[in-house]
Amino acid sequence: MNASIQEEPIVYLGVSVTPDAIEWEIEGQNHFSLNAPEGHAHFIRELSHRAPVARLVCERADGAELTLVRVLHEAGFAVATVFAAQVCVFAGVSAAAEITPAILTRYAASCPGELCFIEGSRTPRMPVVADYSDVRRLPRKRVALAQRLKAWFAARRTAASRA
Repeated sequence: MNASIQEEPIVYLGVSVTPDAIEWEIEGQNHFSLNAPEGHAHFIRELSHRAPVARLVCERADGAELTLVRVLHEAGFAVATVFAAQVCVFAGVSAAAEITPAILTRYAASCPGELCFIEGSRTPRMPVVADYSDVRRLPRKRVALAQRLKAWFAARRTAASRA
């Protein structure tokens, strides 16, 4: 086995994209590349020398990420894009410029159900962690909640009419 290949798969990898550059962080080290065809090829080579990367998460950057996302998907990687505003709220930062690849990675790891990944051929099959056994009960829960809300509003109307 190649010494540069890690033993543990990278489950999520945050990628910060600007019109000029791509930035990602692996094992606490920041890596940079150009946001151009030669930079995309460099990024894919870097990822190929590592353990399987299950999911790449790119911040939406006014379209600067579109070509990279397409190239990564064509190379077989699973990719999702996220809105900077969502990540800012998650991380408690005030500006999109403060979002780092590490923050994107943490966001993806803590909110996996909120991300929509375009699957790639290199994407290792991830174990299902969510338990969907109670999904069938959701309509009943919604009906019960709606009934409780109706009763609460009716009680408030009755109380207001008596006053």
